[in-house]
Amino acid sequence: MAGDRAREYWDHVAQKLEGKYYLNELLGEHKRNIHLKLVERWGQSRQHGKILKTDLFEEALGTDDLLFHLRDGASQAMGVDVSPRIVERAKARAQASQGGSNCFVVADVRALPFASGSFDLIISNSTLDHFPVEADLKRGLSEISRALLSGGILIITMDNPSNPLVRLWRWLTHYLLEKAGLSPFYLGVTYTRRQLCDELERVGLQVTDSTAVQHLPFHWSAPLAWAVSTAGSARLEQHLLRLLETFEKLGHWKTRYLTGHYVAVKAVKPLP
Repeated sequence: MAGDRAREYWDHVAQKLEGKYYLNELLGEHKRNIHLKLVERWGQSRQHGKILKTDLFEEALGTDDLLFHLRDGASQAMGVDVSPRIVERAKARAQASQGGSNCFVVADVRALPFASGSFDLIISNSTLDHFPVEADLKRGLSEISRALLSGGILIITMDNPSNPLVRLWRWLTHYLLEKAGLSPFYLGVTYTRRQLCDELERVGLQVTDSTAVQHLPFHWSAPLAWAVSTAGSARLEQHLLRLLETFEKLGHWKTRYLTGHYVAVKAVKPLP
């Protein structure tokens, strides 16, 4: 998907979702907490430096607004997105909730407008699995590697095709829901853990850890979350969040890549 076409597409997605979240609020909160724990576990040594997030979809359209929770202590917390509409909505939400001190830039992750070695920590949570062709995914990884400082850390998550339920959902989305206009956005090429690790090594990064997260995929837990949200009970909401968190214990099992919705990898740019 070329830059102009991608910009138009994601602007259109944001326009369709105007005034609402793309994901149930409880599921969005759970997803955000999962990624914050990954940052705490893998990126703590770089949290006080310059941070880049590779898209602003969640900050504009979800309760999984990760970047808003990473600004404290960071010398700079930045986010890019190919869609001007998404960037403007993220800016408006930041202004309303925080005084707007985050820095948001309209930019394509395949051509980042930053000097090489600009960032201590880059977080790419399900950004690169929305391209229709693998070549775009590869270009995104190359740009992320270039923008990382030597010794810098990348934390990346992508849809996990090794999970049969995720694979089924992606098939249903591509062949049925997208054509019927029932899917909010396009699902693109993604990698297994092994494929992702190989590509990260190819672009000059050293993989130091990996896992799988979100073990009750939100596509299949959405009806339960909708029912709890409709009930309007804070107690039920807390019970649901605890239930979702309990499923994260599957991340310690050998079968984690069969149950996790996302494959998650930590990679480091080697020192010269």
